[in-house]
Amino acid sequence: LERGAAGLLRICGSGYRLPRLPNLSMLRVLRLFRLLKAAPVVGAFDVVARVLYYNAEILCVSVLICGVLVLMLSTVLFYLRPNEGETEDDFSSIPATMYLSVMMLTGQGQPSGKLPWYTKLIVVLTAISAVAQFAIPSSMLTWGFEAEAARRMKKQFQRRQRLAERMERGEAAQASSSSSEGTTTEWEEYERIIVEPD
Repeated sequence: LERGAAGLLRICGSGYRLPRLPNLSMLRVLRLFRLLKAAPVVGAFDVVARVLYYNAEILCVSVLICGVLVLMLSTVLFYLRPNEGETEDDFSSIPATMYLSVMMLTGQGQPSGKLPWYTKLIVVLTAISAVAQFAIPSSMLTWGFEAEAARRMKKQFQRRQRLAERMERGEAAQASSSSSEGTTTEWEEYERIIVEPD
């Protein structure tokens, strides 16, 4: 037996192939989950959770209404479809027209080709009515994030005021209470700011 690099080259050159090992570099992606432990990321998730929690009822109702709109529009498009061969879009069944109805309701598209007047009327009515239905959930989320930003700014201002008062009295700055207690008071403070306007 030859040893060293010469022996290895002789084995590799003779047609012997080493077994192929699996590529586990995709597991490195799991390292990204460590970022979720960072304090700013956890704080951001708390903000999103708080906004979704307090707007959950309105958001659920609007999602339900949007689902009904998609179903109704796809049914109407199926029954008022253009003649065969006049359009490139699929009007063969109600589920097939759901894609087109979602595109129409979100303002991303409309049926292409030559359309009869009744299909054009449906497209126009959808364009007019869909704006309000899909704007309600986004406006509710915007309102929730604005309220959360106002709550955080007010809390930060009050914290700075308390710190300034302590410094004037000559007291040392004290750490805040435990995190679980702080979380409960944050939720209560958020409710108070949202429910009781200044």
